[in-house]
Amino acid sequence: MQTLHGYTVDETQWKSKGGGGQCNIAKKGGKEYFIKRLAFPRYPDSDNFKGAFKQQKIDICNDWYRRRQEIIRAIPGSGTGTTVKPIEYFREGPCYYEVANLIDVTSIPYDEIYKESKEDKARVMLTVAMSLADLQGIVHGDLDPRNILISRVAGSKNLVTKLIDFSDSFFENDPPETIMSKDFWWSPEVAFYSKAAASGVSPNPYKKYISCKADVFSLGIVFHQYCAKGGKPPICTKAQPWQEFNTGKTPQIASEIEPEFRALISDMLECEPSKRPAMAEVHKRLLQILKPEMGKKNVEEEQKKREAEEHQRQLEIERQKTEEEERRRKVSEEYQQKLDEEQEKVGSSGLTVGNGVKRARIHEKNPRKVVLTFENGREQIMDLNLAAKLGYVKN
Repeated sequence: MQTLHGYTVDETQWKSKGGGGQCNIAKKGGKEYFIKRLAFPRYPDSDNFKGAFKQQKIDICNDWYRRRQEIIRAIPGSGTGTTVKPIEYFREGPCYYEVANLIDVTSIPYDEIYKESKEDKARVMLTVAMSLADLQGIVHGDLDPRNILISRVAGSKNLVTKLIDFSDSFFENDPPETIMSKDFWWSPEVAFYSKAAASGVSPNPYKKYISCKADVFSLGIVFHQYCAKGGKPPICTKAQPWQEFNTGKTPQIASEIEPEFRALISDMLECEPSKRPAMAEVHKRLLQILKPEMGKKNVEEEQKKREAEEHQRQLEIERQKTEEEERRRKVSEEYQQKLDEEQEKVGSSGLTVGNGVKRARIHEKNPRKVVLTFENGREQIMDLNLAAKLGYVKN
């Protein structure tokens, strides 16, 4: 057995996961957790790393860790409900680890969801859309059927839906250099962004287009797989749905899918992000499909609630921004004060002064003499060696 940050794992049970990471089951305090050993970043723990190169690696790791902490704080919930977010990140040696609550369910294969009733499919999709809409400004970044667990309550027909795997999530205004999601579910803008990044284009011209609308496109593909027989994706002539737009065509929706779902999925698969519905709108339309009378009644209240939550989120962002600016200002002032104090001690000729001398400089005509300026403002020319013996300067 292996102990990592208080978690006990069987070191022989690490299994490879997409993106090059590995996963395992961990135990701590009598409870089981899902633990992931991340492939990136790698902390320069070895003595082979030195100097500026090592510091650069450390800075990258620290920046990554700070962002992950900010993201898990911003994702609502405790990680035990519908949204199964990470609860902790830590480092052991060169490797970083991610810990989440273990979801011990037998998941229904996504290619069998089409067999469920229209209402049950709507409930599943509604739950996923609600979880994503609640993220407000955070892109999940890796939506595909395997990251949405659907199970049936024991002894019941009711379905339970869990959204998992936030390892590649990011703030929509701050995407990582490499988006690690599986390329089949890429939106067109993520595809262009990823291709430009792979080509070394900097700054990436597609960064401004990366938003939560990318999740909407990915989820449109997933919804099609839920509704079409055998979990089929949208009908395309190319290998991946986003490639269809390169030929001037659009992904086609299977005719077997219920009309209400077909219309919604088609809108979610719009090429331009601005033409896709927001995730809150997806949730609203699914609510109307599930319960038309309830949807119409609650839409206005729900919109007001989301607007109030968005207002509070913006206030919090401004507060954090103000605090950061104030912190940077204080650091800058302290640094400048330190420089000023050092400058008071060091003359323009690189002479360190002391013993009541404020400044010192080498005489312009005689380099063996020094011009001293005392703290009372008096100036005196003195032999450099004598000034040094008296403690006025240190060469």
